[in-house]
Amino acid sequence: MDSFTKNMTKNKKTQDLIAANQAYQSKDYLTAMPIFQQYAEQGDPECAHNLGVMNEYGVGITTNYEQAIKWYQSAIEYGFTESLFNLSFFYKEGRGLDVDLKIAFELCLQAANKDHAKAQTCLGNKYELGEGTGIDLEKAISWYTKAASQGEPSAQYRLGHFYYHGLHVIRNLTLAKYWFELSAQQGDIEAQEYLAQLVSC
Repeated sequence: MDSFTKNMTKNKKTQDLIAANQAYQSKDYLTAMPIFQQYAEQGDPECAHNLGVMNEYGVGITTNYEQAIKWYQSAIEYGFTESLFNLSFFYKEGRGLDVDLKIAFELCLQAANKDHAKAQTCLGNKYELGEGTGIDLEKAISWYTKAASQGEPSAQYRLGHFYYHGLHVIRNLTLAKYWFELSAQQGDIEAQEYLAQLVSC
């Protein structure tokens, strides 16, 4: 294929995906889905991920966990981090698969290592509760801190909770207030409640 043909093909794909994403945002799923499928079958990870989401949540189609898993796995083969995170919940909750907390943990860890903030929060929670791994509060705090530094409100709340109660850290109400404030500003109800207690003291 010569460079002119390659550029034409690339431009067509770009135009098609813009049209598909616009259709998806407009809830015109009948238009979006075949375009996503066309390019997912050609190895586009984001299109494969989009199909995974549509099948998982029944967006424009009937919920189909088997198909969701298929497309998430396809996206993962091309390094799409969001699909790692989403697929972890299939193993955690037994959606179309046997529950396997260790695999859920490993998938979450892979996504967290790629700086996925929600996966980092999830991993912190797994270390805090011992879900699919041993309880390790030091690692929980470490992962919550990474996620909180990326602005993840749930992680900010958990850090505030650790400092407020002095869990595996020296109790520090100043730091607790700092993290609660950041989380509360993003609408976290529990952080808002703790913050109100600190302000009233």
